[in-house]
Amino acid sequence: MDRLSSALTRWETSQAESADVLSELTALLRDPTSVPKKSEAPWPSSPGSHNLQPRYNSKSHSGRFSVFKEGAAREVETSVRIERIFNVDTLEQSFSSQVNITQTWHLPPDEVAPLPSEDDGDWIPDWTPKLRFLNLLEERYSHVQYGTFERDGRRWVVAESEHLVTLSEALELKAFPLDCQDLNVQIMSRMPAENIIWRPRTDQETISVNSNRCLLNDFALMHQIPFTWNMFVGQRAKDQKRCSQIDIKVKVRRKSFYYILNVSGVMFIICSFILTSWSMHPGDIEGRFSVDFQLVLTAVAFKLVSSGMLPPVSYITLMDLYVIVGFFFLAAVTLTHAALPSLYISKMDVSALTLPPLSFDNEDEFIAGDMVSFYLFVTGWILFNLGYALYARRMKHKMFEDFMEQALKENKDNDLSSDE
Repeated sequence: MDRLSSALTRWETSQAESADVLSELTALLRDPTSVPKKSEAPWPSSPGSHNLQPRYNSKSHSGRFSVFKEGAAREVETSVRIERIFNVDTLEQSFSSQVNITQTWHLPPDEVAPLPSEDDGDWIPDWTPKLRFLNLLEERYSHVQYGTFERDGRRWVVAESEHLVTLSEALELKAFPLDCQDLNVQIMSRMPAENIIWRPRTDQETISVNSNRCLLNDFALMHQIPFTWNMFVGQRAKDQKRCSQIDIKVKVRRKSFYYILNVSGVMFIICSFILTSWSMHPGDIEGRFSVDFQLVLTAVAFKLVSSGMLPPVSYITLMDLYVIVGFFFLAAVTLTHAALPSLYISKMDVSALTLPPLSFDNEDEFIAGDMVSFYLFVTGWILFNLGYALYARRMKHKMFEDFMEQALKENKDNDLSSDE
């Protein structure tokens, strides 16, 4: 009986303590500022035990008890590290990137977080910032982990997220294959600026790119200024709301030697071979046409193959210009081989209805005129290639200088906006 009475007494005591806890929670819900003092013991404790705060249970969290300061935007320090860039696809106008984002903010006074020594990695805060990638084609992988740390005597929450994404990029290809490109990584907050403002990190570098892990195919990083960035408040397209945004432009330059060798070089050889048709007698029109049309068909097939290197665009690229001029050169030679004999020989002289004559009185003039056309075409072809090479070289240097000037201007504008 004594044991039964003791058990009943303990049960009544626990019921009374549960009622006290329930009334405490009810008062807290009605007035969130009525937090008990440190000397009070809002949580029941057994005799001889320490009055510890309960460990946070992420599974039972509802997210309804966060207290926000009315009318004030929460400041979140944000840094981005582009761990690698790969699969830069000119034809698809896209690239893939692994982006690591770190965001920190003050731990709200009403939020309970586990100590770093007790955190097993599954804690999720009551309030978390939300973000998205602009121009996103595919997100292959995403993972976020939260934790806390002490800085300047205050408790901070840190969110470390890792994203593996494929982004679209509209490439400017007028100077292809001598072009420079911006690979844009644009990240925007899903929450309006009235609620959250992104700030640069004060304890580490805000933006960084791991150039050692970038596999850029036929591009290379511009080591003078590998990237520029800007953190600002932009407008969301769907509802025009103002949201924090980070724009990172990774500066790359195309390795043009591959295209010069395999496109322009091959086209130069194909077009130059047509000059060998002058080794035949100018009266052998059939033999010359055989060489001319075979080379024209070869150039057409080569053009179809080389066009697969670029997406459909509404303008002529620098490489297209060379190929098109090569076609015009082949067409001009073929027309010359057809028209030149008619200046010296009439159709009656070589009628298909009679036997061909044994000789022509003006054959010497015919051969001399044919050689004049040969020298004209050789000179024109050489001059065009020299002019094209000089123009391409000048265009390459000018594009590089303009690109660097634009990068410096972007850095300057970012510094001014950061000061503001």
